[in-house]
Amino acid sequence: MMRRPPRSTQSRSSAASDVYKRQDQVLIPPEEPGFQRELIQCAYPELHRSRDADNSILPGIEDLTTLLSLGKFKIFHKCESTIYGLSNLLWDEKKQKQGIDMFLKGGSGAPDHAADCSRYIGRRAKHVLARMGLI
Repeated sequence: MMRRPPRSTQSRSSAASDVYKRQDQVLIPPEEPGFQRELIQCAYPELHRSRDADNSILPGIEDLTTLLSLGKFKIFHKCESTIYGLSNLLWDEKKQKQGIDMFLKGGSGAPDHAADCSRYIGRRAKHVLARMGLI
């Protein structure tokens, strides 16, 4: 769940604060509809607000890179699996010859879950921050 922004960003506009209030959602990979159903049926109402994550690979990587370079997305230094997973992505050369940007699933030997998760969060965060006028 996202923390409240500092007071300085809350005063931007009521529209921005309305956008912020709706962001307590769980992002679920679109290929996992069973998990989304399970969350909706669970006993914790705060998990009922789930949505499909945007699974666009290249735009997700571009958004994540943008947020990292602007300092709007930071990875805690103890998140070693995430850092390892992002730094060890291997691109699929066969797909690139076909004009498709795709990384190999687990191709580096590292699970790509961290990369997928970071991409989903980066894609959503860029959308939300843009709507709030913060980027």
